[in-house]
Amino acid sequence: MAAGEARELAPQGRSLDVSLIRRLRYAKSLAFPALLAMRSACGYEFDEHLKEWADLLPLLP
Repeated sequence: MAAGEARELAPQGRSLDVSLIRRLRYAKSLAFPALLAMRSACGYEFDEHLKEWADLLPLLP
């Protein structure tokens, strides 16, 4: 799932069906450790793709 797709789905919250919520949670479970690794390796400078995920994570279920 791309960050843009996840961003579109996140505000809908509980109106999403279970399979979409699972996809969002799975995306979050993959993205969060990757962002932590990138942050420790590169400091706080992210490329635009990673910054988009970092901004999106708090919105996901």
